[in-house]
Amino acid sequence: MCGTCGCADEASITIDGEGGAHVHVLADGSTVRHRHDDGPRGDHVHMLADGSTVRHRHDDGHSHAHVTDDAHEHLLPDGRVIRHSHEGGGQPHPAHGVITGHAHPRSDSPGVPHHHGHEGLHPSEARRIAVEQDVMAKNDRAAALNRTCFEATGTFVLNLMSSPGSGKTTLLVRTLEALKAGGAPLMVIEGDQQTSLDAERIRATGVTAVQVNTGKGCHLDAEMVLRALTRQPAPAQGLLFVENVGNLVCPAGFDLGEAKKVVIASVTEGEEKPLKYPDMFAVADLVLLNKVDLVAALEFDLAALERNVRKVNPRAQVLHVSARTGQGFEAWLSWLAEQSAMRPARREPVQVEVQVR
Repeated sequence: MCGTCGCADEASITIDGEGGAHVHVLADGSTVRHRHDDGPRGDHVHMLADGSTVRHRHDDGHSHAHVTDDAHEHLLPDGRVIRHSHEGGGQPHPAHGVITGHAHPRSDSPGVPHHHGHEGLHPSEARRIAVEQDVMAKNDRAAALNRTCFEATGTFVLNLMSSPGSGKTTLLVRTLEALKAGGAPLMVIEGDQQTSLDAERIRATGVTAVQVNTGKGCHLDAEMVLRALTRQPAPAQGLLFVENVGNLVCPAGFDLGEAKKVVIASVTEGEEKPLKYPDMFAVADLVLLNKVDLVAALEFDLAALERNVRKVNPRAQVLHVSARTGQGFEAWLSWLAEQSAMRPARREPVQVEVQVR
């Protein structure tokens, strides 16, 4: 669950390598591995609400709806949520109703104590805080495991973050094309909510890409990266680029075990973005300002953008690039070479047992 927006509580993720075989990670953490050409034409799998799956084909002479229009959720007093639908026209079941609110006695009412958990929070709020803390602790443990594996294999890992449309994939494709000549092993973990379009662009360069579709999720987390690495190991003594889901909020809060965080901004987004999304720019080791070939047409103030970055993150370096024309790429590639050379020397291999639930 994302501590910012609460997404992905019920989301599944899909980890897709090359050749069509892929893994679905269900909401309960279990996995289903299959490929779309492993059965008769039209065969497919549905994931049910309890996490189980059923396989069938649509030419078996039946029809069904994947999601009913009257499906809805009820919030219970203890903070739990139940989801169901009414087949009889969507009328409320007589045994329950939708909870729209609640009232607390005033703390100064005679003889009526006013108790809350977590220093005055409502119990459901306290429960959410506890869940978020547990999720982040779990993510940090997975990130530490990732980092140990990367250090053992001498893999330099970058977490690329940006808003949608910043030119992140175009920049990555051009970067990979430039790096291939150096001979270092390269790999990409590609994060998107749906489709493998960007992974296909990466694979067209000859570089291995593992697609991670997050479904409802708005970011990659360390466990998703760990699962992707069970599909394709990190390139030893090479570079691994993790292209995060396009989002200027949630990815900033999740450590993936990377060595450096790179935020790609673009001149089409406006100079104020570092101030409006400070958490993202505050974690950046490098800010790449992309599409600078459009500065003249847009009357973008490069100096103002850099001032705003400095306000939230004085340590971040800012480079100007154009993924379309290649402008500024020499400085970007030099930064990559310098940073990757600073990674720790490869240690003796460690045996890490990864259990994907």
